[in-house]
Amino acid sequence: MKMTVQILTGVLVFFGFFLGVPSVLNGLPADAPVMLDNHFRFFAGIWIGVGLGLAYCIKDIEHATVLFRGLLLTIFIGGFARIIGFSAYDPEARMIVATAIELIFPPCFGMDAISHFTQNVICDPYDRL
Repeated sequence: MKMTVQILTGVLVFFGFFLGVPSVLNGLPADAPVMLDNHFRFFAGIWIGVGLGLAYCIKDIEHATVLFRGLLLTIFIGGFARIIGFSAYDPEARMIVATAIELIFPPCFGMDAISHFTQNVICDPYDRL
């Protein structure tokens, strides 16, 4: 179970970091409003930071549960923010897929999987922070 969580976390790291960097560097097309480009780059930077934080957790994930769960909660809240945005426009298919990942992955692996392999481990909340 631990290996599965580590591999799936690695997939999130890949998407958060390696897709976020080009978004920060390239931004939106030149005709996009400046404020929209600014927000786009900012949130791409947030994804890079979340990716780096998750990468930090992968090796000893059972000892970084507080950080890991906090980062997953951040992703989960972002999924709800997307749903609120859906009320203002019709989402594209890839947005729906991203939202599904953001709302399904964190609860499944943030609570159940982590508690499975840490149930006998006393975790110091400041361990590895």
